[in-house]
Amino acid sequence: TCTCDLGPGPVSTGRRASRTAGSLLRTSPFLMTHDSATGFVGPSDILQKFTKTQYLGLREQLDCGARALDIRVVVKEGNFNNIRFHHTTVKDGVAIGWVSLQQTLANTLPGIVEWARQHPEELVLLAVSHCYKTRFLEWAGFEEWTPLDCADDRLLLAFAEHGVPAEPSCDNLWSWSLEQARRNAQMAGGGRLLTIPADGMCVNGNYDSSVHSRGAVRQYVEKTMREAAQETRIFQVQSLMQSVLEVPLSQQLNADVFAWASNESLYNGVNLLEVNLACAYGASISSVLGANISEGDYGLCVAHCKRACEKEGACKQLDDDVYV
Repeated sequence: TCTCDLGPGPVSTGRRASRTAGSLLRTSPFLMTHDSATGFVGPSDILQKFTKTQYLGLREQLDCGARALDIRVVVKEGNFNNIRFHHTTVKDGVAIGWVSLQQTLANTLPGIVEWARQHPEELVLLAVSHCYKTRFLEWAGFEEWTPLDCADDRLLLAFAEHGVPAEPSCDNLWSWSLEQARRNAQMAGGGRLLTIPADGMCVNGNYDSSVHSRGAVRQYVEKTMREAAQETRIFQVQSLMQSVLEVPLSQQLNADVFAWASNESLYNGVNLLEVNLACAYGASISSVLGANISEGDYGLCVAHCKRACEKEGACKQLDDDVYV
């Protein structure tokens, strides 16, 4: 057996953020999972402890409350029919890190689209960033990675081929009301998904490499939320500890984030509240932010996380004093 501290589940009463039609997209709250596709990193992968921030697939994270996915893509050999996910560091054309093997954009998007059609009123943002393309240099004997514009028409077409709308204009995204975003995210077959060029383009990532403890996360959130009053872009609040080498994961930190969101005014005005470990308090945090999470979806979330715990130790995260 394996038990997970998933939190109290969806919050139906008390402190819940309201999402009004007149609110701007950039001032509306969404739970965002950090490096979302790393849920595909296998338990036997030697890079797991250096790259894995999630233990669920993309669709499963939606069951646990994610309403914005942090999607990082690489176009292999310049072939836009072969788009993979990654968590890498790229220097001088050389990538060090994880790249998905079995999972591609083409074979994972249908599941996300299906989920959206089953939840027609829930808006989900596909925040695409860290975009690259590769080519194999025979003379050098290695695969070269070069940056790719995340608003490249060929990349957005890969989403559109599955019926997923995209908005490449940052000015539009920054000026849209939430209702305008919902209308533009409407898919022909039902559901609301919207692909956007994210961190470094239309989204202010608010990355701070110095945040390495739970206490530092609190200070970072306080600072970022103070500055948010002057923000004119879509913005993330990275409520997680940043990696030095291994990825520092903490159930207790997510419990703290839930408490800050539900009992304090700390996150008032938050836009993309980003976390690791969707299993840990994800549904609770997201419901406080205004997402609708049914009992059925939460039941699926519990089952997903139980399997991930039994197979991969998803709930056995470090909360030693070094992280406090």
